[in-house]
Amino acid sequence: MINKKNLYIIGAGGFGREIESWLSLVPKEDQYWNISGYLDDNLNALDDYPSEFKVISKIFDFVFNDNDIVIITISNTKIKEYIYNNLKGKVEFMTFVSPSAIVAKFATIGEGSVICPFSIIATNTFLGKFTTINNGTHIGHDSIIGDFSSFMANVDVGGNCKIGDHCFIGSNATIIPRRTLKNNIIVGSGSIVIRNVKSGTVFGNPAKKIEY
Repeated sequence: MINKKNLYIIGAGGFGREIESWLSLVPKEDQYWNISGYLDDNLNALDDYPSEFKVISKIFDFVFNDNDIVIITISNTKIKEYIYNNLKGKVEFMTFVSPSAIVAKFATIGEGSVICPFSIIATNTFLGKFTTINNGTHIGHDSIIGDFSSFMANVDVGGNCKIGDHCFIGSNATIIPRRTLKNNIIVGSGSIVIRNVKSGTVFGNPAKKIEY
């Protein structure tokens, strides 16, 4: 009889509720966990949404046991790192790969990463810790992704790209092959990145730096 882990979903927003659904699609024999509920600083986050579970505690108020694990379902890159830094050593972090995702041979997936349905991680790619890959996103061969970066739905990253820590890539963006994005870059939804990006936020086709 397998002693299943108690899994807590950190973040009861839209992405967290999506992950609740994606977790349920994992074959029962492969589920080494039982979902125990959500942790979120908004205790009322699920009030207007159907869920099989409840927000049982604020994130840093909860006292973990040895059999507990957590999955971070927050796309904000800085918040992900903040949660990690405050919980490391206190609880195990789950790395989740959807059964419908394709992860190639020789790809490396970092601790705490979340790989959503119908995404593709091509061969010899490297994803740093706590990388978020949303539905339908494709990371091309030999690309290197830094820690805590987030890729929204249907992003296309070409082969041999280098993307730094804390980057946020909006839905339907395209980064052509062999491009480099430094740390803390934001790419707006639908943008086409054809040049290296050293800083700031870029948007458009072709993507250009914008000022707020």
